[in-house]
Amino acid sequence: MGKEKQRSLGKMLSFTVDDLRHNHEGILSESQRRRLRVRQFWHEDVFAGVGWAVMCLLVMATMVSSLLKELSRPFDWGILLTVWLVVFTGFVAWLGVWLAWKHAIGVHRDLREGKVVRISGKVAHRHNQFRYAVFYYIAIANQRFEVTQKQLAQFVPDKPYHVYVLPNSRLVLSAEPIPEHEAEAMLERVTSQT
Repeated sequence: MGKEKQRSLGKMLSFTVDDLRHNHEGILSESQRRRLRVRQFWHEDVFAGVGWAVMCLLVMATMVSSLLKELSRPFDWGILLTVWLVVFTGFVAWLGVWLAWKHAIGVHRDLREGKVVRISGKVAHRHNQFRYAVFYYIAIANQRFEVTQKQLAQFVPDKPYHVYVLPNSRLVLSAEPIPEHEAEAMLERVTSQT
């Protein structure tokens, strides 16, 4: 794999040679720390969670106003259905915010600890497709890490890589193809252990 492929991988994952050098040592570089602080504050998951919660609360408010109108009438199943929808919408809003904050807390822990984990092995492409969204992953060493579609395209399937990730938030920081001689030595070690 050539230097051009490594450069495009660095560009898509937003890492430099200096970042990669620090990641080899198992630590974050200063530029990665800065980017993570910005990501922690402005992270799209947090805004998605808050946006989801606001949308759910608006729907809930509409249903509560409908419920109040229904309460002035004699009992019917509309009241029960409206109460159930209010409770369900509140739960969905809470779940969205909880998931967003869980991720933000993981990034905070990673910043505090400053550790980077190297995972090595052959990479496979994975995706989960839902009705309105597709999530892309690289699968390596029986683990998977979420990436964008463009980032996924930079990884050659079934080729060995070192992938550097944050242990708590599981964000991919950097990656590099494993040279053939190192990959063969890794394979020999694995087969001799079994």
